[in-house]
Amino acid sequence: EAMTYSPATGYFYAGIQDSGNVYVLDLGLDEGTTVTAMDEFQIAQGWSPSGLFAHADGSLYVVSMSGGGQAGNQMIFQYQTDGTLMCAITIPSELGLTRPDGIYIDSADEFLYIVDSQGPIYDGYSLYQIPWTNPCAS
Repeated sequence: EAMTYSPATGYFYAGIQDSGNVYVLDLGLDEGTTVTAMDEFQIAQGWSPSGLFAHADGSLYVVSMSGGGQAGNQMIFQYQTDGTLMCAITIPSELGLTRPDGIYIDSADEFLYIVDSQGPIYDGYSLYQIPWTNPCAS
C-alpha cells in the first residue's frame, strides 16, 4: 500500500496494510537485482500504513487509518527507522478526509500534503495542502 525511499539510510520502506508492518528493503541497486529484507516493524496496534514518507532528518512518517478510515480514526505517526515511535498526530475530522493514502512534507518543512484516494467520491478533494508546524518537534 505504501512505499518510500530514504536517502538518509539508502533503503526503501514498504508498508503492508493487511499486516500493519513496514519492511525495510535493500533493493541491491549497487549490486544488481538482489532484494534483501533488512528489517521490519509493526506500526501502532490496530493501524495500517496507507502512506509513507522518508523525511530528510532520517525519520519516517506514516499516514494511517483504523476502522475503515472514518474521521477521528486517521493518524500520522513519526517513527525512527528502527521502528521506534516518536510521535502520533490525530488528523482533525474537520479536514474531511475520507481515505488518506499518501503523505509528503516539502523540503522547507512548510507544508504537509496528504492524498485522499476517495475524497472526490464524497465531495472532498484528492490532495490536501496543510501548513506544517512540525508538531512532533520537541
